[in-house]
Amino acid sequence: MASPLPTAPCSKNAEPQWKPAADLGRHFPPTTPRGFIGQTPVMRWRLSNQRSLGSTCFPGVYEKHRREFGSCWGSHLRLSLLAGSMASAVPPNFSWVAPGQLAGLAMPRLPAHYQYMYEHGIRHLVSLTERNPPYHDTCPGIQRHHLRIADFCPPSPEQIQRFLQIVDEANLKGEAVAVHCLLGFGRTGTMLACYLAKTQKITGVDAIHEIRRLRPGSIETYDQEKAVVQFHHRIK
Repeated sequence: MASPLPTAPCSKNAEPQWKPAADLGRHFPPTTPRGFIGQTPVMRWRLSNQRSLGSTCFPGVYEKHRREFGSCWGSHLRLSLLAGSMASAVPPNFSWVAPGQLAGLAMPRLPAHYQYMYEHGIRHLVSLTERNPPYHDTCPGIQRHHLRIADFCPPSPEQIQRFLQIVDEANLKGEAVAVHCLLGFGRTGTMLACYLAKTQKITGVDAIHEIRRLRPGSIETYDQEKAVVQFHHRIK
């Protein structure tokens, strides 16, 4: 993981964890809930001789249950979750700005959101929030980059440059990037507009209009708008 840049200057609740159902045992019918992650019931497991996407993308969950049940079921046993949080789910406010290259979203909150991104070719996640997103360590197939920006504030010029560098380097390798803040509007929209200004060679004002067309509600403050316009002036 890349070293985070300092928080841009500008004037917690605990995340849900796995807890077993009261009747959790080593042998159980497939329709009985085996436990819960947050409020999501985990319904059943599949036995396999190969590691599934679940074990690749969610090793923390996978290894927890491998340790609990693996010795009972043999050294070659593989477990993968078929229901609940392991299912793929579209992250909140997710959309592509450059299909297959760059997407924006709100903060991912479930392992299923990371699986969706992984399945759609995203290998880099740029977090613009001050705190880490939930389950951020459940998918090592996605490299996370942390550029801390206070809510409703613009990114610094150095943070914009670092973000664009991450996107360029990933795209050269055929890998997609996703960027998020809390809701996917202000900080995310600002970074995405700077990307459009650079790649489409349009003005900062036009980039703001375009990102608001693609992702309504993007860029929430005057300072964020100014950051896009100033970025365009620096690169033109």
